[in-house]
Amino acid sequence: MKRRKLYDGTKPFAYVAFNCHDTVITENLLDELEKNGYRFWLNSKIEPSESELKEISEKMNSACTTVLVLTQNSITDKIIDFVIMRTIQKRIPLVVYMTAETPEISAYLNVLLEKIGNVVVFRVWEQQFKSSSAVRNALSSAKGLLENQSKYYFESGLRILQSTGASREQMTNAMKSITYAAANEYYPAMSFLGDVSLEKARNGYESYSIAIMYYKAASELGSIHSIYTLGCMLADGEGFAKNSSMAVTYLKIAAQNGYPDAQYRLAVMTDKGDGVKIDRVEASTMYKKALKSGDRRAYMNLAYRYLYGDMLAKDEHKAAEYFLEAAKDGNVEAYLEIAKLYRAGIGIARNENLSAEYFLKAAQADIAEAQYYYALYLQKHKNYVEAFRWLQAAARERKDGKEASAETLYAIAQCYEKGRGVEQDRKTAFLYYYAAAEKGSERARSAVSECYRKGIGVPVNKRAAVFFE
Repeated sequence: MKRRKLYDGTKPFAYVAFNCHDTVITENLLDELEKNGYRFWLNSKIEPSESELKEISEKMNSACTTVLVLTQNSITDKIIDFVIMRTIQKRIPLVVYMTAETPEISAYLNVLLEKIGNVVVFRVWEQQFKSSSAVRNALSSAKGLLENQSKYYFESGLRILQSTGASREQMTNAMKSITYAAANEYYPAMSFLGDVSLEKARNGYESYSIAIMYYKAASELGSIHSIYTLGCMLADGEGFAKNSSMAVTYLKIAAQNGYPDAQYRLAVMTDKGDGVKIDRVEASTMYKKALKSGDRRAYMNLAYRYLYGDMLAKDEHKAAEYFLEAAKDGNVEAYLEIAKLYRAGIGIARNENLSAEYFLKAAQADIAEAQYYYALYLQKHKNYVEAFRWLQAAARERKDGKEASAETLYAIAQCYEKGRGVEQDRKTAFLYYYAAAEKGSERARSAVSECYRKGIGVPVNKRAAVFFE
């Protein structure tokens, strides 16, 4: 046979099985496979042996289709019998390549049809050897059959994983079905397994390299989600050394293919000049594109731009509209912003009750500024005990290290001085006034000065009183 470069990657398209006496027929077939760009692997050894069968079995583990050169010679070939057995076990399509049909061949073919449900059969006669269409059409049919089969296994497995009450055994079998679909290059399954592995890696149960392997393989087959995820991982330095410029390359591909999350991520990076030249005007346009594509996160970015006239014409009404849209999605930052707009009557009719409603939503999400403003609302309506509770929450040190604002400390000082919502304690009130003054509150400085002058919660100290005036 000709010396051919056999495909030796992880996913050959076809394993070609033939009898050693059928090299002329097989050469024509291989010529057509090469001409049409198909990847294949074959074994040209004559005598079967344990090592040869092991090698064939290993290669077939990553084959997506078996192509059988069916002749009078092959129907009695033990190696071909082994290949067909592995084809049945792997449940992959079988393409039967024929150049003649005898009663023996017909009988053999009928047995195959009974054993295997997903067989694509085509006959090519001597005069058709130079016609590539027969080879191309049959292999395309096999590929389509495999894709439909893989889609079925993936979707059925996914339904079980998403169902409630599935047993552990059912869950395990579901993952096997999805893994089978991925092994046959069904990229939605590969991408899904990438997501699963990424989550495991984030929790320290698995190496990032496994997720990256799945994403890269799925990307090569056209998975835009995988391309996008690789871009994000590069941008965040997750599983890779941080590479913002490479991340932009991946994200642009995803964005050009209509992936809305990619458009938004690119807008953020362009806004900050991360991996690309900073261009805040272009970022505004990109946020609009992302929003038009369905990425509602862009509402917040555009709302701030409209509110302050930042790179877009100032439009307080549109800002309020966009903050409300973001609030519908449960964005706690939007709760805070729309609450402040309702409180001040900016871009929307002033409404104290609606303002309080949104402040409460943000306060429950542990937003300190919202807790402060909601406390003021409660104080206005004489609910001092509840107001003091929210002020204490606002003053609590945050996980990010942020300390209480001067306004919050001042409000707590007032509560202690006047005994509102808490037992009157002028010493504690002074300490809070002092802490607020150190953070730059002019009202607090005046209160500290007054305390020193009159000896409220602290010994009289005229010099200190003058200092804090």
